[in-house]
Amino acid sequence: LLALASENAFTVLDSLHRCLTTANPGGEPVNTEAKRQLIYFCTSLHNRRIRFRPPPVTHMKSWSSFTPYYGEDVTYSIKQLRAVYDGDDIDLENLLKALFPDEWENQRERCETDTATTRASAGQEAEDHALQDWASDRGQLLSRTIRGVCRYSEGLRVLSRLEGVKESEIEWLNWLKYEYVVTCQIYGKHRREKDQRADDINKLRKRYRACLRMAYVDEKRPPNPKTGDEGEEHFHSMLMGIHPETQEDVVLCKVRLPGNPIIGEGKPENQNHAIIFAHGEYLQTLDMNQDNYMSESLKIRNMLELFRGNVRIVGYPEHVFSMSGGAVAHFSGSNEMVFGTTMQRFLAWPLMCRFHYGHPDLWDKVWAMANGGVAKASRTLHVSEDIFGGFNVILRGGTIGFAEFIHCGKGRDMGFTAVNGFEQKISAGNALQCSSRELYRMGKFFDIFRLMSFYFTGAGFFLTNRITTGIILGLGLGLRLGLEP
Repeated sequence: LLALASENAFTVLDSLHRCLTTANPGGEPVNTEAKRQLIYFCTSLHNRRIRFRPPPVTHMKSWSSFTPYYGEDVTYSIKQLRAVYDGDDIDLENLLKALFPDEWENQRERCETDTATTRASAGQEAEDHALQDWASDRGQLLSRTIRGVCRYSEGLRVLSRLEGVKESEIEWLNWLKYEYVVTCQIYGKHRREKDQRADDINKLRKRYRACLRMAYVDEKRPPNPKTGDEGEEHFHSMLMGIHPETQEDVVLCKVRLPGNPIIGEGKPENQNHAIIFAHGEYLQTLDMNQDNYMSESLKIRNMLELFRGNVRIVGYPEHVFSMSGGAVAHFSGSNEMVFGTTMQRFLAWPLMCRFHYGHPDLWDKVWAMANGGVAKASRTLHVSEDIFGGFNVILRGGTIGFAEFIHCGKGRDMGFTAVNGFEQKISAGNALQCSSRELYRMGKFFDIFRLMSFYFTGAGFFLTNRITTGIILGLGLGLRLGLEP
Protein backbone atom coordinates (compact mmCIF):
# COMPACT_ATOMS: atom_id res chain seq x y z
CA LEU A 1 0.00 0.00 0.00
CA LEU A 2 2.90 2.37 0.69
CA ALA A 3 4.20 1.77 -2.84
CA LEU A 4 0.84 2.85 -4.28
CA ALA A 5 1.31 6.25 -2.66
CA SER A 6 4.36 7.04 -4.79
CA GLU A 7 4.18 9.35 -7.80
CA ASN A 8 5.31 6.60 -10.20
CA ALA A 9 2.49 4.30 -9.09
CA PHE A 10 -0.03 7.08 -9.62
CA THR A 11 1.31 7.67 -13.17
CA VAL A 12 1.06 3.96 -14.02
CA LEU A 13 -2.48 3.64 -12.63
CA ASP A 14 -3.59 6.78 -14.44
CA SER A 15 -2.23 5.45 -17.76
CA LEU A 16 -3.91 2.08 -17.16
CA HIS A 17 -7.23 3.79 -16.40
CA ARG A 18 -7.07 5.80 -19.62
CA CYS A 19 -6.25 2.66 -21.64
CA LEU A 20 -9.28 0.83 -20.23
CA THR A 21 -11.70 3.74 -20.68
CA THR A 22 -10.64 4.95 -24.13
CA ALA A 23 -13.10 5.14 -26.99
CA ASN A 24 -10.44 3.55 -29.22
CA PRO A 25 -9.97 0.05 -27.74
CA GLY A 26 -7.60 -1.01 -30.53
CA GLY A 27 -5.20 1.78 -29.64
CA GLU A 28 -4.96 2.95 -33.26
CA PRO A 29 -3.25 6.34 -33.50
CA VAL A 30 -5.29 9.18 -34.93
CA ASN A 31 -2.31 10.85 -36.56
CA THR A 32 -1.47 9.57 -40.06
CA GLU A 33 2.28 10.08 -39.56
CA ALA A 34 2.21 7.99 -36.39
CA LYS A 35 0.40 5.24 -38.30
CA ARG A 36 2.96 5.38 -41.09
CA GLN A 37 5.89 5.07 -38.70
CA LEU A 38 4.31 2.14 -36.83
CA ILE A 39 3.45 0.30 -40.05
CA TYR A 40 6.94 0.80 -41.47
CA PHE A 41 8.56 -0.35 -38.23
CA CYS A 42 6.45 -3.51 -37.97
CA THR A 43 6.89 -4.33 -41.66
CA SER A 44 10.66 -3.81 -41.54
CA LEU A 45 11.02 -6.44 -38.82
CA HIS A 46 10.19 -9.09 -41.45
CA ASN A 47 13.03 -7.98 -43.73
CA ARG A 48 15.40 -10.88 -44.32
CA ARG A 49 18.47 -8.67 -43.71
CA ILE A 50 17.40 -7.73 -40.19
CA ARG A 51 16.62 -11.22 -38.89
CA PHE A 52 20.11 -11.99 -37.65
CA ARG A 53 20.80 -11.11 -34.02
CA PRO A 54 23.03 -8.02 -33.63
CA PRO A 55 25.73 -7.82 -30.96
CA PRO A 56 24.85 -6.28 -27.57
CA VAL A 57 25.26 -2.54 -27.10
CA THR A 58 28.51 -3.04 -25.20
CA HIS A 59 30.06 -4.81 -28.22
CA MET A 60 28.38 -2.96 -31.10
CA LYS A 61 30.32 -0.83 -33.58
CA SER A 62 30.62 2.90 -32.93
CA TRP A 63 29.49 5.57 -35.39
CA SER A 64 29.20 9.32 -35.80
CA SER A 65 26.50 11.35 -37.51
CA PHE A 66 27.75 14.29 -39.54
CA THR A 67 25.85 17.34 -40.84
CA PRO A 68 27.32 20.35 -42.70
CA TYR A 69 25.57 23.66 -42.01
CA TYR A 70 26.18 27.14 -43.39
CA GLY A 71 23.72 29.94 -42.64
CA GLU A 72 20.18 28.57 -42.91
CA ASP A 73 17.53 29.26 -40.25
CA VAL A 74 17.97 27.28 -37.04
CA THR A 75 14.65 27.90 -35.26
CA TYR A 76 11.57 29.91 -36.20
CA SER A 77 11.26 33.16 -34.26
CA ILE A 78 7.92 34.47 -33.06
CA LYS A 79 8.31 37.34 -35.53
CA GLN A 80 8.68 34.89 -38.44
CA LEU A 81 5.71 32.84 -37.29
CA ARG A 82 3.33 35.81 -37.04
CA ALA A 83 4.50 37.93 -39.96
CA VAL A 84 2.12 38.30 -42.94
CA TYR A 85 3.99 39.02 -46.18
CA ASP A 86 2.74 40.76 -49.30
CA GLY A 87 0.42 38.56 -51.32
CA ASP A 88 -0.33 36.24 -48.38
CA ASP A 89 -3.44 36.33 -46.25
CA ILE A 90 -2.21 34.03 -43.47
CA ASP A 91 0.84 33.86 -41.23
CA LEU A 92 3.08 30.84 -40.81
CA GLU A 93 1.75 30.00 -37.34
CA ASN A 94 -1.84 29.62 -38.49
CA LEU A 95 -0.73 27.82 -41.67
CA LEU A 96 1.07 25.15 -39.64
CA LYS A 97 -1.93 24.81 -37.33
CA ALA A 98 -4.13 24.25 -40.37
CA LEU A 99 -1.75 21.69 -41.89
CA PHE A 100 -1.30 19.75 -38.63
CA PRO A 101 -4.54 20.24 -36.64
CA ASP A 102 -4.35 17.05 -34.55
CA GLU A 103 -0.69 17.64 -33.70
CA TRP A 104 -1.52 21.18 -32.60
CA GLU A 105 -4.25 19.86 -30.31
CA ASN A 106 -1.73 17.45 -28.78
CA GLN A 107 0.68 20.35 -28.30
CA ARG A 108 -2.00 22.40 -26.55
CA GLU A 109 -2.80 19.46 -24.29
CA ARG A 110 0.86 19.00 -23.38
CA CYS A 111 1.36 22.67 -22.59
CA GLU A 112 -2.06 23.01 -20.93
CA THR A 113 -2.86 26.06 -23.04
CA ASP A 114 -6.20 27.45 -24.07
CA THR A 115 -7.21 29.31 -27.22
CA ALA A 116 -8.70 32.01 -25.04
CA THR A 117 -5.34 32.74 -23.36
CA THR A 118 -4.16 36.24 -24.19
CA ARG A 119 -0.68 36.86 -25.56
CA ALA A 120 0.10 39.16 -22.63
CA SER A 121 -0.41 36.53 -19.91
CA ALA A 122 2.21 35.74 -17.26
CA GLY A 123 3.34 32.50 -18.89
CA GLN A 124 3.55 33.92 -22.40
CA GLU A 125 7.32 33.58 -22.74
CA ALA A 126 7.32 29.86 -21.96
CA GLU A 127 4.32 29.40 -24.24
CA ASP A 128 6.13 31.19 -27.07
CA HIS A 129 9.19 28.95 -26.65
CA ALA A 130 6.95 25.88 -26.85
CA LEU A 131 5.32 27.27 -30.00
CA GLN A 132 8.73 27.94 -31.58
CA ASP A 133 9.88 24.38 -30.90
CA TRP A 134 6.61 22.90 -32.21
CA ALA A 135 6.68 24.97 -35.41
CA SER A 136 10.39 24.39 -36.04
CA ASP A 137 9.86 20.63 -35.80
CA ARG A 138 7.48 20.90 -38.75
CA GLY A 139 9.75 22.92 -41.04
CA GLN A 140 13.05 22.26 -42.78
CA LEU A 141 15.25 23.78 -40.09
CA LEU A 142 18.43 22.71 -38.36
CA SER A 143 16.66 22.32 -35.01
CA ARG A 144 14.42 19.59 -36.47
CA THR A 145 17.45 17.72 -37.80
CA ILE A 146 19.33 17.92 -34.49
CA ARG A 147 16.29 16.88 -32.46
CA GLY A 148 15.69 13.90 -34.75
CA VAL A 149 19.27 12.71 -35.13
CA CYS A 150 19.91 12.91 -31.37
CA ARG A 151 17.26 10.23 -30.99
CA TYR A 152 19.97 7.75 -31.92
CA SER A 153 21.41 8.56 -28.51
CA GLU A 154 18.02 8.04 -26.86
CA GLY A 155 17.63 4.73 -28.68
CA LEU A 156 20.99 3.55 -27.31
CA ARG A 157 19.82 4.39 -23.78
CA VAL A 158 16.66 2.32 -24.27
CA LEU A 159 18.61 -0.66 -25.64
CA SER A 160 21.17 -0.38 -22.84
CA ARG A 161 18.48 -0.55 -20.16
CA LEU A 162 16.76 -3.46 -21.89
CA GLU A 163 20.07 -5.37 -21.93
CA GLY A 164 20.75 -4.77 -18.25
CA VAL A 165 23.54 -2.20 -18.44
CA LYS A 166 24.07 -0.48 -15.11
CA GLU A 167 22.43 2.93 -14.89
CA SER A 168 25.72 4.49 -13.84
CA GLU A 169 27.40 3.21 -17.04
CA ILE A 170 24.73 4.13 -19.60
CA GLU A 171 25.89 7.68 -20.28
CA TRP A 172 29.53 6.59 -20.53
CA LEU A 173 28.57 3.81 -22.96
CA ASN A 174 26.44 6.26 -24.96
CA TRP A 175 29.37 8.65 -25.25
CA LEU A 176 31.64 5.79 -26.30
CA LYS A 177 29.38 4.47 -29.08
CA TYR A 178 27.83 7.60 -30.62
CA GLU A 179 28.36 11.29 -31.28
CA TYR A 180 26.71 13.84 -33.54
CA VAL A 181 28.98 16.44 -35.16
CA VAL A 182 27.37 19.50 -36.78
CA THR A 183 29.93 21.53 -38.69
CA CYS A 184 28.67 25.14 -38.60
CA GLN A 185 31.09 26.78 -41.00
CA ILE A 186 30.53 30.44 -40.08
CA TYR A 187 29.39 30.06 -36.46
CA GLY A 188 32.33 32.20 -35.34
CA LYS A 189 31.15 35.05 -37.57
CA HIS A 190 27.57 34.72 -36.31
CA ARG A 191 28.77 34.81 -32.71
CA ARG A 192 30.91 37.92 -33.26
CA GLU A 193 27.98 39.68 -34.92
CA LYS A 194 25.60 38.48 -32.15
CA ASP A 195 23.39 36.83 -34.76
CA GLN A 196 20.25 35.09 -33.50
CA ARG A 197 21.32 31.90 -35.28
CA ALA A 198 24.35 31.60 -32.98
CA ASP A 199 22.10 31.91 -29.92
CA ASP A 200 19.73 29.27 -31.28
CA ILE A 201 22.64 26.89 -31.94
CA ASN A 202 23.90 27.40 -28.38
CA LYS A 203 20.47 26.51 -26.98
CA LEU A 204 20.45 23.28 -29.00
CA ARG A 205 23.99 22.44 -27.85
CA LYS A 206 22.95 22.76 -24.22
CA ARG A 207 19.74 20.78 -24.73
CA TYR A 208 21.52 17.86 -26.43
CA ARG A 209 24.89 18.22 -24.72
CA ALA A 210 25.24 14.45 -24.15
CA CYS A 211 25.98 13.67 -27.81
CA LEU A 212 26.02 16.93 -29.81
CA ARG A 213 29.35 18.46 -30.82
CA MET A 214 29.82 21.56 -32.99
CA ALA A 215 32.73 22.19 -35.36
CA TYR A 216 33.46 25.49 -37.07
CA VAL A 217 36.25 27.52 -38.69
CA ASP A 218 37.61 30.12 -36.29
CA GLU A 219 39.14 33.23 -37.88
CA LYS A 220 41.25 35.58 -35.79
CA ARG A 221 43.77 38.36 -36.35
CA PRO A 222 46.01 38.46 -33.26
CA PRO A 223 47.86 41.76 -32.74
CA ASN A 224 51.45 41.99 -33.88
CA PRO A 225 53.62 41.96 -30.69
CA LYS A 226 56.11 44.40 -32.25
CA THR A 227 53.87 47.03 -33.83
CA GLY A 228 50.60 46.46 -31.99
CA ASP A 229 48.67 46.47 -35.27
CA GLU A 230 46.49 43.63 -36.55
CA GLY A 231 48.63 40.70 -37.54
CA GLU A 232 48.19 37.92 -40.06
CA GLU A 233 44.82 36.16 -40.10
CA HIS A 234 44.88 32.76 -38.39
CA PHE A 235 42.47 29.90 -39.09
CA HIS A 236 41.63 27.03 -36.74
CA SER A 237 39.27 24.06 -36.92
CA MET A 238 37.41 24.08 -33.61
CA LEU A 239 35.34 21.39 -31.92
CA MET A 240 33.07 22.68 -29.16
CA GLY A 241 31.14 20.84 -26.48
CA ILE A 242 29.18 21.69 -23.34
CA HIS A 243 30.31 20.89 -19.81
CA PRO A 244 27.71 18.52 -18.33
CA GLU A 245 27.58 20.29 -14.95
CA THR A 246 28.34 23.98 -15.51
CA GLN A 247 26.81 24.05 -19.04
CA GLU A 248 29.64 26.26 -20.22
CA ASP A 249 31.45 26.05 -23.56
CA VAL A 250 34.34 23.60 -23.67
CA VAL A 251 36.93 23.54 -26.47
CA LEU A 252 37.33 19.81 -27.10
CA CYS A 253 39.83 20.15 -29.94
CA LYS A 254 41.59 22.98 -31.79
CA VAL A 255 43.66 22.44 -34.95
CA ARG A 256 45.77 25.21 -36.53
CA LEU A 257 45.24 25.41 -40.31
CA PRO A 258 47.74 26.76 -42.87
CA GLY A 259 45.06 29.01 -44.37
CA ASN A 260 41.38 29.33 -45.15
CA PRO A 261 40.09 25.74 -45.66
CA ILE A 262 37.17 26.86 -47.82
CA ILE A 263 38.92 27.11 -51.19
CA GLY A 264 36.63 24.89 -53.31
CA GLU A 265 32.94 24.05 -53.22
CA GLY A 266 31.48 25.12 -49.87
CA LYS A 267 29.71 21.99 -48.62
CA PRO A 268 32.48 19.42 -49.25
CA GLU A 269 35.13 21.77 -47.87
CA ASN A 270 32.98 22.27 -44.79
CA GLN A 271 32.87 18.48 -44.41
CA ASN A 272 36.57 17.94 -45.07
CA HIS A 273 37.86 20.33 -42.40
CA ALA A 274 35.67 18.79 -39.66
CA ILE A 275 35.70 15.08 -40.52
CA ILE A 276 38.73 14.61 -38.25
CA PHE A 277 36.45 15.28 -35.27
CA ALA A 278 34.14 12.34 -36.05
CA HIS A 279 35.57 9.64 -33.79
CA GLY A 280 33.30 6.69 -34.64
CA GLU A 281 34.32 3.74 -36.77
CA TYR A 282 31.53 4.58 -39.22
CA LEU A 283 30.22 7.90 -40.48
CA GLN A 284 26.62 8.77 -41.27
CA THR A 285 26.38 11.72 -43.69
CA LEU A 286 23.22 13.82 -43.36
CA ASP A 287 21.89 17.12 -44.69
CA MET A 288 20.61 19.93 -42.47
CA ASN A 289 16.94 19.39 -43.43
CA GLN A 290 16.53 15.77 -42.38
CA ASP A 291 14.73 13.99 -39.56
CA ASN A 292 14.89 10.73 -37.65
CA TYR A 293 12.42 8.63 -35.68
CA MET A 294 12.75 6.79 -32.40
CA SER A 295 11.65 3.49 -33.90
CA GLU A 296 14.41 3.66 -36.53
CA SER A 297 17.04 4.41 -33.88
CA LEU A 298 16.55 0.92 -32.47
CA LYS A 299 17.69 -0.69 -35.75
CA ILE A 300 20.99 1.10 -36.29
CA ARG A 301 22.96 -1.83 -34.81
CA ASN A 302 21.61 -4.10 -37.53
CA MET A 303 22.65 -1.65 -40.22
CA LEU A 304 26.20 -1.42 -38.89
CA GLU A 305 26.48 -5.20 -39.21
CA LEU A 306 26.03 -4.91 -43.01
CA PHE A 307 29.64 -3.72 -43.31
CA ARG A 308 31.22 -7.05 -44.19
CA GLY A 309 33.94 -7.85 -46.66
CA ASN A 310 34.69 -4.91 -48.96
CA VAL A 311 31.41 -3.02 -48.35
CA ARG A 312 32.34 0.65 -47.87
CA ILE A 313 28.98 2.45 -48.16
CA VAL A 314 25.48 1.39 -47.15
CA GLY A 315 22.57 3.59 -48.19
CA TYR A 316 18.94 3.49 -47.14
CA PRO A 317 15.63 5.16 -48.11
CA GLU A 318 14.22 8.51 -47.11
CA HIS A 319 10.67 9.53 -46.29
CA VAL A 320 9.93 12.97 -47.76
CA PHE A 321 7.97 14.88 -45.11
CA SER A 322 7.51 18.10 -47.15
CA MET A 323 4.93 16.73 -49.61
CA SER A 324 2.06 18.59 -47.90
CA GLY A 325 3.42 21.97 -49.03
CA GLY A 326 1.50 22.15 -52.31
CA ALA A 327 1.42 20.66 -55.80
CA VAL A 328 5.06 21.49 -56.61
CA ALA A 329 6.24 20.12 -53.26
CA HIS A 330 4.22 16.94 -53.83
CA PHE A 331 5.77 16.49 -57.28
CA SER A 332 9.29 17.07 -55.94
CA GLY A 333 8.71 14.72 -53.01
CA SER A 334 7.24 11.99 -55.21
CA ASN A 335 10.18 12.25 -57.59
CA GLU A 336 12.64 11.94 -54.70
CA MET A 337 10.74 9.03 -53.18
CA VAL A 338 10.92 7.05 -56.42
CA PHE A 339 14.64 7.71 -56.76
CA GLY A 340 15.38 7.03 -53.09
CA THR A 341 13.57 3.68 -52.93
CA THR A 342 12.81 1.80 -56.16
CA MET A 343 15.59 3.32 -58.23
CA GLN A 344 18.36 2.96 -55.67
CA ARG A 345 17.32 -0.60 -54.88
CA PHE A 346 17.66 -1.46 -58.56
CA LEU A 347 20.90 0.52 -58.93
CA ALA A 348 22.50 -1.37 -56.04
CA TRP A 349 21.55 -4.77 -57.45
CA PRO A 350 21.56 -6.11 -60.15
CA LEU A 351 22.90 -3.04 -62.03
CA MET A 352 25.77 -2.58 -59.52
CA CYS A 353 26.07 1.12 -60.29
CA ARG A 354 24.75 2.85 -57.18
CA PHE A 355 27.11 5.52 -55.89
CA HIS A 356 27.13 8.03 -53.03
CA TYR A 357 24.42 10.70 -53.19
CA GLY A 358 25.24 12.65 -50.03
CA HIS A 359 22.52 11.50 -47.67
CA PRO A 360 21.73 9.47 -45.71
CA ASP A 361 24.56 7.05 -46.53
CA LEU A 362 26.66 5.32 -43.88
CA TRP A 363 30.41 5.17 -44.59
CA ASP A 364 33.26 2.99 -43.42
CA LYS A 365 34.98 6.01 -41.94
CA VAL A 366 38.35 4.33 -41.27
CA TRP A 367 38.56 3.34 -44.94
CA ALA A 368 37.34 6.74 -46.20
CA MET A 369 39.93 8.70 -44.19
CA ALA A 370 42.72 6.67 -45.79
CA ASN A 371 41.31 6.68 -49.33
CA GLY A 372 40.34 10.20 -50.35
CA GLY A 373 37.47 11.15 -48.03
CA VAL A 374 33.72 11.17 -48.60
CA ALA A 375 33.46 13.94 -51.23
CA LYS A 376 35.52 15.95 -53.73
CA ALA A 377 35.70 19.72 -53.48
CA SER A 378 37.35 21.15 -56.62
CA ARG A 379 35.54 24.33 -57.60
CA THR A 380 33.35 24.12 -60.75
CA LEU A 381 34.30 20.52 -61.60
CA HIS A 382 32.77 18.90 -58.53
CA VAL A 383 29.32 20.51 -58.60
CA SER A 384 27.85 17.11 -57.70
CA GLU A 385 30.50 16.62 -55.05
CA ASP A 386 29.07 13.56 -53.29
CA ILE A 387 28.91 11.18 -56.24
CA PHE A 388 32.69 11.40 -56.67
CA GLY A 389 33.02 9.74 -53.27
CA GLY A 390 31.06 6.80 -54.71
CA PHE A 391 33.25 6.79 -57.83
CA ASN A 392 36.27 6.61 -55.54
CA VAL A 393 34.87 3.56 -53.70
CA ILE A 394 34.25 1.64 -56.93
CA LEU A 395 37.64 2.53 -58.45
CA ARG A 396 39.40 1.29 -55.31
CA GLY A 397 37.66 -2.08 -55.34
CA GLY A 398 34.90 -1.42 -52.80
CA THR A 399 31.19 -2.18 -53.03
CA ILE A 400 28.09 -0.16 -52.12
CA GLY A 401 25.03 -1.69 -50.48
CA PHE A 402 21.45 -0.61 -49.87
CA ALA A 403 19.27 -1.49 -46.84
CA GLU A 404 15.47 -1.15 -46.83
CA PHE A 405 14.67 -2.06 -43.23
CA ILE A 406 15.58 1.41 -41.95
CA HIS A 407 14.83 4.94 -43.17
CA CYS A 408 14.94 8.59 -42.12
CA GLY A 409 13.07 11.80 -42.96
CA LYS A 410 14.05 14.34 -45.60
CA GLY A 411 12.71 17.72 -46.71
CA ARG A 412 12.72 18.74 -50.36
CA ASP A 413 12.27 21.99 -52.28
CA MET A 414 8.73 23.35 -52.17
CA GLY A 415 8.74 26.12 -54.78
CA PHE A 416 8.92 25.97 -58.57
CA THR A 417 12.05 28.12 -58.76
CA ALA A 418 13.86 26.04 -56.12
CA VAL A 419 12.89 22.74 -57.77
CA ASN A 420 13.99 24.01 -61.19
CA GLY A 421 17.30 25.21 -59.72
CA PHE A 422 17.91 21.80 -58.15
CA GLU A 423 17.25 20.02 -61.45
CA GLN A 424 19.62 22.42 -63.22
CA LYS A 425 22.33 21.64 -60.64
CA ILE A 426 21.89 17.89 -61.15
CA SER A 427 22.07 18.16 -64.94
CA ALA A 428 25.09 20.51 -64.79
CA GLY A 429 26.81 18.12 -62.39
CA ASN A 430 26.30 15.22 -64.80
CA ALA A 431 27.72 17.27 -67.65
CA LEU A 432 30.85 18.08 -65.63
CA GLN A 433 31.23 14.44 -64.61
CA CYS A 434 31.84 13.64 -68.28
CA SER A 435 35.07 15.65 -68.15
CA SER A 436 36.42 13.92 -65.04
CA ARG A 437 39.13 11.28 -64.94
CA GLU A 438 36.97 9.04 -62.73
CA LEU A 439 34.36 8.67 -65.45
CA TYR A 440 37.03 7.87 -68.02
CA ARG A 441 38.57 5.17 -65.85
CA MET A 442 35.26 3.50 -65.02
CA GLY A 443 34.19 3.61 -68.66
CA LYS A 444 37.46 1.97 -69.65
CA PHE A 445 37.32 -0.95 -67.22
CA PHE A 446 33.59 -1.70 -66.73
CA ASP A 447 32.13 -4.71 -68.51
CA ILE A 448 29.55 -3.93 -71.22
CA PHE A 449 26.51 -4.65 -69.05
CA ARG A 450 27.65 -2.50 -66.14
CA LEU A 451 28.85 0.20 -68.55
CA MET A 452 25.45 0.51 -70.25
CA SER A 453 23.70 0.52 -66.87
CA PHE A 454 26.05 3.27 -65.69
CA TYR A 455 25.47 5.30 -68.85
CA PHE A 456 21.69 5.23 -68.79
CA THR A 457 21.45 5.95 -65.04
CA GLY A 458 23.86 8.88 -65.20
CA ALA A 459 24.89 11.35 -67.88
CA GLY A 460 23.27 9.20 -70.59
CA PHE A 461 19.82 9.93 -69.16
CA PHE A 462 20.20 13.67 -69.77
CA LEU A 463 21.92 13.16 -73.13
CA THR A 464 19.16 10.82 -74.32
CA ASN A 465 16.51 13.32 -73.22
CA ARG A 466 18.27 16.06 -75.18
CA ILE A 467 18.51 13.92 -78.31
CA THR A 468 14.87 12.83 -78.02
CA THR A 469 13.69 16.41 -77.54
CA GLY A 470 15.71 17.55 -80.56
CA ILE A 471 14.26 14.80 -82.75
CA ILE A 472 10.69 15.63 -81.71
CA LEU A 473 11.22 19.34 -82.36
CA GLY A 474 12.87 18.57 -85.72
CA LEU A 475 10.03 16.29 -86.79
CA GLY A 476 7.45 18.84 -85.69
CA LEU A 477 9.18 21.63 -87.58
CA GLY A 478 9.61 19.49 -90.69
CA LEU A 479 5.97 18.42 -90.59
CA ARG A 480 4.82 22.00 -90.29
CA LEU A 481 7.01 23.16 -93.19
CA GLY A 482 5.82 20.21 -95.32
CA LEU A 483 2.17 21.03 -94.74
CA GLU A 484 2.50 24.69 -95.64
CA PRO A 485 1.24 25.51 -99.19
